[in-house]
Amino acid sequence: MVEPSLMETSLVLVVDDDPMIRVLVTETLQQIGFAVEEAENGKQAIDFLERCQPDVVLMDVLMPEMDGFQACQAFRALPQGKHVPVLMMTGLDDIVSIDHAFEVGATDFITKPLNYAILGHRVRYLLRTMQAFESVRKSKRAIHHLAFYDALTNLPNRRLFGDRLQQAVESARRNNNLMGILFIDIDNFKRINDSFGHSVGDKLLRTVASQLVICLRRCDSISRELDEDSISVARLGGDEFTVLLTHLEKAEDAARIAKRIIDAVSVPFLMGDEEVVVTPSIGIAVFPYDGDGVEDLLKNADTAMFHAKENGRNNYQFYTNSMSATAFERLSMENALRKGLGNGEFEMYYQPKVELVSDRAIGLEALVRWNHPEMGLVSPMDFIPLAEETGLIVPLGEWVLRTVCSQMRDWSDAGLEPLRVAVNLSACQFRQAMLSQMIKRMLRETGIAPELLELELTESVIMDDIQTSSTLLRELKKMGVHISMDDFGTGYSSLSLLKRLPLDTLKIDQSFVRDITTDADDAAIVDAVISLAHSLRLRVIAEGVETSEQLEFLRSRGCDEVQGYLYSRPLTVAGMESWLQAFNSEFCVVTDLNAIKAQR
Repeated sequence: MVEPSLMETSLVLVVDDDPMIRVLVTETLQQIGFAVEEAENGKQAIDFLERCQPDVVLMDVLMPEMDGFQACQAFRALPQGKHVPVLMMTGLDDIVSIDHAFEVGATDFITKPLNYAILGHRVRYLLRTMQAFESVRKSKRAIHHLAFYDALTNLPNRRLFGDRLQQAVESARRNNNLMGILFIDIDNFKRINDSFGHSVGDKLLRTVASQLVICLRRCDSISRELDEDSISVARLGGDEFTVLLTHLEKAEDAARIAKRIIDAVSVPFLMGDEEVVVTPSIGIAVFPYDGDGVEDLLKNADTAMFHAKENGRNNYQFYTNSMSATAFERLSMENALRKGLGNGEFEMYYQPKVELVSDRAIGLEALVRWNHPEMGLVSPMDFIPLAEETGLIVPLGEWVLRTVCSQMRDWSDAGLEPLRVAVNLSACQFRQAMLSQMIKRMLRETGIAPELLELELTESVIMDDIQTSSTLLRELKKMGVHISMDDFGTGYSSLSLLKRLPLDTLKIDQSFVRDITTDADDAAIVDAVISLAHSLRLRVIAEGVETSEQLEFLRSRGCDEVQGYLYSRPLTVAGMESWLQAFNSEFCVVTDLNAIKAQR
C-alpha cells in the first residue's frame, strides 16, 4: 500500500472489455499522475496480478471469459490480492448485483456511465482510505507481535508459549497422549555478558535461538514422528529457552531431541573476532507423568534443568519426584541464607599458615562459617555453592572482606604481631566490575596495609578468562595486595600462562597432599609444582597437611608453608588468638581487646 506522498506513483489496473472505456479511464487517471495498466477481461487481470502488484483495481462486471465477479473472487484468493482495493464499474444498479459484488470481495462500486470529472478523486479517496486501513492493520499486527513474540530473538515469548502449552495439555488430556517440555538454560551466560558485553550476549542469544530452530527442523528422526506444528520453540527470558513437544510416542523421544539440541548448541560461535563456546543444560518434564497442568510442568522442567547443572552442566535430566524435595530444600536453604546475612548468623574462623623454615605461624586463612539458629553450624560445602548460584556470594563475600579487615585492625590496635590474612574470592566476586575499588575502600576505611591482605582465587577461576584475569590481578597487585592461586594442579595451567600472571603464591591442592607418602604420582606432582613455583620466584604452600610424614616430605622438597589439621583446625577469633599465643612466643596480647573495642 502506498503512502500519500507517493500517490502519483501508484499503479492502477483498469479491467474492461470496452476499449473506449479503457482509453477514457486511462487518460483521466494518467492526467492526474497515476500509472495505468489495462486488461480486457478477468482472466487477463488475474494473469497481470501474478506478475505485478497494482495499488488499486478498477474492474467492469460484465466481461467475456471471466466476468468481474469471478475475477474479483479469484483475485482475493491470491496472497497478493487479499488487500488490494477493487472498485467495481457496473451498469447493474440492482441490490442483488451490488450485494454480490461485496460478497466476492469488492471494496466499493461506481455506476456507469462514469463521471470522469470525479473518477480521479474517487480513486484517490479509495487509496487514502485503504492506506489508513492498512496502517491500522499493520499497527495491530505489530502490537500483537510485541505482545506474543520476543523482541530479541523473534521467538514466541513466555505468554505465547504459556497459551500453546495450555492448549497442548488440554489436547493431550483429551486424547490420552504424551507431550513434553524441554527447559533449556545456557551455561555460564552471565560470564559471557560480563566478559564481552551485553551486545555480544544478545548476539549469542539470537544465534542460539536460530540454532535451536534449525536443529529441530533438520532433525530427521523428529520429522518422521512429529510434524512441524508439534514442536514449538520459545524464549522465556534471559538465557532461558523452552521447547514444546506434542504427540510424543514415548518419553525417550524427548531425550533424543535434547541430545540433538546439546550437539547443535555446544559448538564454537564466532562473535566478531572472538570465538565463544557455550553449552546448554536441559530439564525434561513429560505430561502426564511429571504434572497435570501448565504450572507443574514448567516448574518441574525447570527443576530438572537445575539438576542438570548440578550434574556438571552440558547434559539433560528427566524430572523425578525426588527433585521436588531437593528443590524445596534448596529454596528453604536459600531463604535461610538471605535471612542469615541480615541477622548476623555468619562468623569468621581462621586457620594458621606455618612457615617451615622458621616453624612460625606467618599468616592465616579466613574461612566463613554459618551458625544457623536451628540447623547449627552449616558446612561451607552446603551453603557456599548455593550462595554462588544465587549471587548471594557477592554480599556475603563483601561482608567477609569487611569483617576480616576490621579484625586485622583490632589485632593491630591491640599491638599484636601483624599477620597476613588470606580471603577466598569466588568467581562471581572476581568478575565484579568494582572489585578493586571495593577492596581499596575497605583497606582505606580500616587502615590496613595492603600487603597484609592476601586474595586466594582457584586455578579454574583465573584460567577461565586469562586476559581479563591478568588485567584485574595486576590492578590488585599494584595496590600492594598479595595474590595466591588456590587448588593449583586441578586445572589446566601452563608455564607460559603462569608467567603472565602477577602471582605471589601457589597453593597445592590437598588432593595431591593426601597421599604424597604412599602415591608416587602425587609425590611427583607435588615435587614438580614446588620446582615450577620456585623457578617463577613464587612461594609454595601446601594445604590439607594432617600427618608428620606429609610434613617432613614437604619440608624435604623445599615447600615454603603448610596449612592443615596437623597444626590446627579452623578456630574462632578467640581460639585463634590463644593458639597463636601458644605457638608464637612473640604473639602476645599487650592490651585488652574488649577494652579497645569499648573505647571506639
